[in-house]
Amino acid sequence: MRICASVVLAGLVCRANSRTRRHVIVLADVGVDDAAALMWAIKAADEDVIEILAVVAAAGSHPDPRQTAANALRVLRTAKVDPLPQIGIGARFPLGEASPLASDGITERFMGQDGFGGVGGSCEANETSHLEGAPSATELILETARKFPGELEVWSFSPLTDLALAASVEPRLPELLGRVIVMGGAVDAPGNVSPLAEANFASDARAARLVLKLFASKLTLVPLDVTEAAPLSGEGLMVAKGGASARLFAEAFHTFRTANCEIVGICDGAPVHDAHVVAYALMPELYQVEQHAVDVLVARPGDVSNGACVVDRRRGQTEGPTLINVLTNVDARAFTRELIAAVAALP
Repeated sequence: MRICASVVLAGLVCRANSRTRRHVIVLADVGVDDAAALMWAIKAADEDVIEILAVVAAAGSHPDPRQTAANALRVLRTAKVDPLPQIGIGARFPLGEASPLASDGITERFMGQDGFGGVGGSCEANETSHLEGAPSATELILETARKFPGELEVWSFSPLTDLALAASVEPRLPELLGRVIVMGGAVDAPGNVSPLAEANFASDARAARLVLKLFASKLTLVPLDVTEAAPLSGEGLMVAKGGASARLFAEAFHTFRTANCEIVGICDGAPVHDAHVVAYALMPELYQVEQHAVDVLVARPGDVSNGACVVDRRRGQTEGPTLINVLTNVDARAFTRELIAAVAALP
């Protein structure tokens, strides 16, 4: 039990901590950086800062959302989360596409065949009874939003297919949600899956465009501009201080970091993109935020412009993209310090 003390007149009065936990639903294609973000969120839940009401498993780091659901379950169980949050299974098809999200050799180099650096194992090989009868992502998002109208925070580490589908089914969803924090896009930075586009937005550019338009007044964008400015190189310290969760992340991160060195040519660390969503939600003082009019280009999948962000910086324009909050700078040292501490604190 947490108690707090305050001075009232001449005496000490003890009273219960009245802080209300924030209600959060996590959208994640649990792979390497998603795992770090989810672990940080679990730490915040352990401290009663938030309550993780549900995890939506999306296609992304692996093309099959059942695999990313199994990866999420592995993270939750390793961290000894009890009771487990409900897990929803996301869509396999990007919005408006007739083919499911395809796997590619580059993604496998970074994320491993299981989407989790080779440490998750196949969904068939894992004990996944918790996922039997799991609802669809759309059902789970809408059910949770209706239960906590105006309060629910969406922390998105994945492509935005499932949030876009939910908004298509329930036109009131932008009003029902409290706020939306999205890792995706590249504003001034180059892309990471094409010269112009970031992976989450390129995976489903239509969904990204729709979500930025519908949720603009409540949305904060966490682009590559900040995530790549804070590479992690201290996973050894995390393991030395931590338990099984830290070891699980460090083993998966080794695959990601090796690929980052061999393919990108940066060998003194690697970005932990999705963890910035959690960092901003919990410690916004680490970031600089600006408002920009951002749109997302939709082109043929595989085209270099598909998923690219277009920022309208003209003055006095009354038409065009709606202004959204965009993270533009980060205290990289503080971010990595807090990430290492959070993951190392878990079982």
